[in-house]
Amino acid sequence: MLERTGWLAALLAGLAVPGGAAGEPVSAPVDGSVNGGANGAGPTTAGAVPPAADFAARLPALLAAARAEGSNAALILFLARWPDTAEAEEARVALRARGRPDPRPDPGPDGTIVAAFDRARLAGPAALAAFAAAYPNHPLGLEAERPFWSE
Repeated sequence: MLERTGWLAALLAGLAVPGGAAGEPVSAPVDGSVNGGANGAGPTTAGAVPPAADFAARLPALLAAARAEGSNAALILFLARWPDTAEAEEARVALRARGRPDPRPDPGPDGTIVAAFDRARLAGPAALAAFAAAYPNHPLGLEAERPFWSE
């Protein structure tokens, strides 16, 4: 009896694939067409989704963009999106150095919560605890509970 995860592999191993043996990739035609070239020889890998980029390699650039925006909201949103990264620690330090609230609230869908987090972090640990209690399932509610903000 096949393992539960091996049944599909066993099924596919016995199938013939136009343009190549089972389990071998089918190369794209030189002309880049999806239907197998001018003669319609069969399916190809043309148009396949490329492999995902290494997202961790992009985080420094995303943090630099948040810093360049020059707002507390940009740094706060960075923390909400990527809280457990080395770049998040840098964002926390940069945000802590900003001692005033943003002059205009963030217009995004989380603008109200971002502004509330900003006010709470500026007000201190008691305000952060109240914020965390008000938004227990929001990423910024979890951020408010980090020991960094009470140091």
